[in-house]
Amino acid sequence: MGKRITIALRTDLGVEECLRRLREASDIGEWTIFSFSGYKGSKPVLSKFNGNEFKLWKRRYYRNSFAPFFFGNLSREERGTRVEGRFGMDPYVKGFMIVWLSLAVVFSSPIFFSTLAHPIHGDDWTGILIPAGLVCFGILLPKFGQLIGKREERYLREFLETTLAARIDESGLVLSARVIENKPL
Repeated sequence: MGKRITIALRTDLGVEECLRRLREASDIGEWTIFSFSGYKGSKPVLSKFNGNEFKLWKRRYYRNSFAPFFFGNLSREERGTRVEGRFGMDPYVKGFMIVWLSLAVVFSSPIFFSTLAHPIHGDDWTGILIPAGLVCFGILLPKFGQLIGKREERYLREFLETTLAARIDESGLVLSARVIENKPL
């Protein structure tokens, strides 16, 4: 469900200062029923932290489960900090869509193929259109949500660059071999 875009930034700030700035510039992503966005606070970026790992996403006043999250990691370097991360979908949404598409294919395939096996009369078209529609919906809805959320990736990248006084790391070094997990914090 989408390609993984890994980015690397470099800043002269220490890891602790980076964490402090990120916490200060964002609201902790805690649900509340007394907010139009569904989260506590009013800052445009929401966050969750686990040690040097963090997850950032843009506050929205509409629902888009397929919008990007930034899953990042801060690592100490000789002079400063390296920020590595990637944009991706919420792992729970990704899991739900995999289950949805699997079930749609498993349960609608027999209907689809049995309808095609016989001459089509009257309302038999529903045996073709509904199964195909379920699968297409399961593929196109995430793509549409990601398209709507494309600007959020740029916003979050600029947020990181500004907040951490960071720049794209063009040192030519290979990104760390450590896998950046797409797991809930």
